[in-house]
Amino acid sequence: MVEDLCCSTGSAMPPDYFQEKRSVRIHGRSTTVRLERMFWRMLEDAAHRARVSLPKLIERLHDHTAHVGANNLASCCRVVCLKLCQGTMRVDDLIS
Repeated sequence: MVEDLCCSTGSAMPPDYFQEKRSVRIHGRSTTVRLERMFWRMLEDAAHRARVSLPKLIERLHDHTAHVGANNLASCCRVVCLKLCQGTMRVDDLIS
């Protein structure tokens, strides 16, 4: 069971826990966010359901982290994904 999570499955796709860096423009400035593939897919799905682009969703999360004095956008993205999975946050909360 754990071996399936940690070892290659023979698939051409890297496992969900591999990190990807993506460049995003936030208020006109380019920045890079590094997240595991699974979190990128969850954010893409949340953006789609919220009817906003992924960069716009990340910009909103960035603004939230700045407002509360946090400085780790990647951590905020992960926590939002987990809260969406738990049902303690709704997609509508991300755009209101």
